[in-house]
Amino acid sequence: MPFDSYVFVLIFLPLLVFVWRAVAVVHRQSLPLVLLCASLVFCLWASPAALLLLALLIPVNYGLGLALAAPGEREGSLRRKSLLTLALLICFAPLLLIRYLPELAALVPGLLSLAPAPETQALSFLPLFTHGMAAGSAGQYFVLGTAACAGMSFWTLVQAAWLISIYKRHIEPEGLLRHALFSLAFPWLLAGPVVRYEQMGPQLDALDAPALSTVAAGLGLFLTGLAKKVLLANWLGSHADTIFAAAAMSDALTSMEALLGILAFSFQIYFDFSGYTDMALGAGLMLGLRIPENFAAPYRATGFIDFWRRWHITLSSFVREYIYQPLAGAAPSFPRALLAVAAGLVLTALWHGAALTFLAWILIHAVFLGLNALLRSLKSPGLDALLSGLVMRPVCILLTFVLVSLAWVFFRADSLPHAVNMYTALVSVSRPHAFSCFANGYFAGVLSLLPLFLAAICVFVLPTSREIFTGCRDGSRPWLSFAPTLPWALLLAAAAFACLSVMDLTRPFIF
Repeated sequence: MPFDSYVFVLIFLPLLVFVWRAVAVVHRQSLPLVLLCASLVFCLWASPAALLLLALLIPVNYGLGLALAAPGEREGSLRRKSLLTLALLICFAPLLLIRYLPELAALVPGLLSLAPAPETQALSFLPLFTHGMAAGSAGQYFVLGTAACAGMSFWTLVQAAWLISIYKRHIEPEGLLRHALFSLAFPWLLAGPVVRYEQMGPQLDALDAPALSTVAAGLGLFLTGLAKKVLLANWLGSHADTIFAAAAMSDALTSMEALLGILAFSFQIYFDFSGYTDMALGAGLMLGLRIPENFAAPYRATGFIDFWRRWHITLSSFVREYIYQPLAGAAPSFPRALLAVAAGLVLTALWHGAALTFLAWILIHAVFLGLNALLRSLKSPGLDALLSGLVMRPVCILLTFVLVSLAWVFFRADSLPHAVNMYTALVSVSRPHAFSCFANGYFAGVLSLLPLFLAAICVFVLPTSREIFTGCRDGSRPWLSFAPTLPWALLLAAAAFACLSVMDLTRPFIF
């Protein structure tokens, strides 16, 4: 995802907020049109070609929604089921072409003449997600490739959820302009969260100018997300890229260097993804829109089940509601539940990318999810008390974090052998200087470890950014809480200045 798009948003948002508040006073009913125009301006600036693609897809999806909403037919009829299947196939077709045509082109010689190199094919389809980028190292190819498909991935899930909700008659199509507004709204357009019309439709009906304190909190959340990406994720990513590149080339790599590289990527992907989510939530909040939460301190999870309830919450909810529950049924047998879980996990892996490494990554999670579920099924009061105690709870959090971080190796690696090289370096403690952080010069002194320490403090000590700026779920405020005061204004202004000073346009968001 291009950073200059967010520089544009950072400059564009204050002007939009001013116009928003003025229109809210003069003619509040025009606010949906203002949001639609603002979203079109954002898309047009980022990439006219991508806007054209979405302009072609939105009427098609809306027409399919109208067909599904036709009255006078029972919900489970064969015609409606067939129509829903066709609608979903058409909805997912652009994403499948974007994500999998490069892989197919690499396998089928006859297609090579129709497609550029696999690592750049996805980029040519959606210039919206690659505007202003330049490819370079293998690490940049990884980031560019995932970023290029991410926008279409999220957009497709939003559209699929809309179609399924119409099929279930939970909602009705409310006009092509309303569907265009929901589909193009810039806060969640590029990389989610995966919003539902049931969540955002009522808010679009009640658009108004939020209180100035809410605008301030939204701006603070937006700047915090930008700082997460620029001041932490990019810094950590440079170290992760160096270590993973060394493993790919089978260069000298000590066990400690491999461990620090894995931790660097684990923190990088967290701050990268949660940083974008903060920016989306903050931009929405400045306009009075409450976008659903997508992160809830996932690295403080006490197990893999807890992790997936905290990480990418909107995707987990989508998979649970639209894949697991229909396949498992109301009272599933163990084999049927296992099949439903497997289907959900495999489709999650395929949604992330067309590579065996993603399947390996999700397989690791599947194994530990199964073990976690088995442990929970024991239902021993003594065991529950032990695991939730003051001593064992931090142990469970640390163990989960370590296992999740080790699994990220497959997510980040370019291939299965690349991942094996990382794991081999990690366990090769018999080599000379195995426990040295600086044996091969990948880390230049203690100062180079500073981003890892800062990341650990932010993840395990500080409240989440959402809690800081909008409060906890129970309505309370954490010990570190935002207030529209001069010290907070100076702190956020300094963060914004630092971000703009060191921003690297070649490092888009991973998601």
